[in-house]
Amino acid sequence: MPKLVEIIAQERRLAERRREIEELRAENEKLRANNERLRTAMRRCLTCEYRLHVLSDGGQG
Repeated sequence: MPKLVEIIAQERRLAERRREIEELRAENEKLRANNERLRTAMRRCLTCEYRLHVLSDGGQG
């Protein structure tokens, strides 16, 4: 049977992992939002080759 100290240590590690996962999820969401903003800005850019590519292939790029 696991000792109380081992159980507490395991719970602490679990809590740390949960916190790390939440931080990574928040960072991921922030990066996705930033990526979408940049993509939208590039679509509006008049000088970007990306815009020319998107317009030339009918928006399929």
